Amino acid sequence: MDFARFIEGTRADIENALRRRISGPSDSEILWRMLEGGKRLRPLLCILSFRACGGTDENYGGALDVAAAVELGHCASLCHDDIVDRDLTRRGKPALWVEVGIPEALMAGHMAISLGLQISLAQGAEIAKTFLEAWDLSLRGGLMEIDVRKGQRNPVTSYSDIIAKKTASLFSGASKVGTQVARAPPDLQRLIEDYGMAVGVAYQIADDLSELHEGKAGELSSMMAKAGNPKGAASIQGFLRGKMEATVKRAEKLSRDKGIPESEFKPFLTQLPGHFVGQILEEVRG
Repeated sequence: MDFARFIEGTRADIENALRRRISGPSDSEILWRMLEGGKRLRPLLCILSFRACGGTDENYGGALDVAAAVELGHCASLCHDDIVDRDLTRRGKPALWVEVGIPEALMAGHMAISLGLQISLAQGAEIAKTFLEAWDLSLRGGLMEIDVRKGQRNPVTSYSDIIAKKTASLFSGASKVGTQVARAPPDLQRLIEDYGMAVGVAYQIADDLSELHEGKAGELSSMMAKAGNPKGAASIQGFLRGKMEATVKRAEKLSRDKGIPESEFKPFLTQLPGHFVGQILEEVRG
């Protein structure tokens, strides 16, 4: 199996897992409206981490369940972010709060988080703990970003901490729960968790570069640009690109660690950071 086939097949499996979990007549419509159009990057990372750590077909169903939980939490965060930021669109369509109203969108996000936690708990307390810890960090990062917008934090000095908490924590958590379902030893869990963090940071920086390219003034990267370039940086774009490239290299280095067992999936860990970042940078180059 090559990398492209793995991505395609796994994404289809994740969609099926989400459909199995979202079937109730009272909530399926609004939850699917929240989920539609997503790239499923975090659940893909979860499944790859599971496979790279020796996860077997016997446990694959459980891995897909926690991957679905990860996606539910992620999409809930986007739904709530759109309300906080007053963003009118999401994935080329009206944001959920625009379409159904703020109260309904807020409740839909809470419903997605609740369902994700229920799924995680069914796989064990440790997996649920990872889910909660990642969500808690993401919330703290979001609050820090709000402080920046209020002028209570410097966007340049706070940038790395914010993206690590708000965005990369969900990537890191996705990696870790994959290793937990695979029953990987603690040292390997920590290694893959660090790998997921690096992937998440690189992805968010690439996303910020795209936001700068599009001239979205309310984004954190734009606030950084207004605050002034970091010391020694010719431009904010150059600073972000250098940071992104260094983080991709770190993720790739971690992916080749001898502690990760040799398998057909190990090389995919090396390919994945560039693949995730490349999807966004193509838009910037275009």
